[in-house]
Amino acid sequence: MPVQITARRDGFRRLGMAHSASTVTYPDDRFTPEELRILKAEPNLIVTEMNDVVGTQTSSSELSEAHGRIAELEAGMLVLNQDINDLKTQLDSVTAERDQLLTAQASPAPSEPTSAEPEKSEKKKG
Repeated sequence: MPVQITARRDGFRRLGMAHSASTVTYPDDRFTPEELRILKAEPNLIVTEMNDVVGTQTSSSELSEAHGRIAELEAGMLVLNQDINDLKTQLDSVTAERDQLLTAQASPAPSEPTSAEPEKSEKKKG
């Protein structure tokens, strides 16, 4: 039974050999049962015996269905990305309009025209 080993950190050493962060498949006679026990007990290694893997073969119809679903999801992502870009454009426009309104509100309003003669408030004595 072939054994697949993946190191969590590239170059991790155990049993006198450096293990790769990429999965490597070893023939079934490469490790003794004791060595396999040591490798499986090591938390820095992911060890899978190929007979442990059940139901890994997929039919062409399952693959075709999966490819169809992937295409559907990719199309959905394109639509969502376009929506994001449209919303960003709208946000920029509304933000610019808001900034203009805030600037107009903060600037002093033009004063009313004043007459050349000041108003006289004289009380009539009577």
